[in-house]
Amino acid sequence: METNATLPRFSEIKKELEPVFPNAKKVDIVNVLNKELVIKDFTVFPSLFVSEEDKKEGKEKNFSVILAELNGELITFNGGEVITEQLEATKEKLPFLATIIKPKGKRYYCLT
Repeated sequence: METNATLPRFSEIKKELEPVFPNAKKVDIVNVLNKELVIKDFTVFPSLFVSEEDKKEGKEKNFSVILAELNGELITFNGGEVITEQLEATKEKLPFLATIIKPKGKRYYCLT
């Protein structure tokens, strides 16, 4: 059995993830709510948060890392399933203006 002294620390072995959009400032989506953005690009990834029911039904969930411009500054943030579906449906029209809102009484964000 290894002792704690011989085990590597997580900070020593963790893999540094390359940012999807390295030249953009990372922000939280709540900081861009109700602000007009220029949506420039996005990348879709599979979500790790899939309910047991969805797994049984074979449903996949995705999220997106979004590149946008706000007041002349490049920013990046994550979008959930609803925003990801909206972006995928309109990707041929990029770039475009959009505002991210949280519909009253809902748990998700969407583009408008």
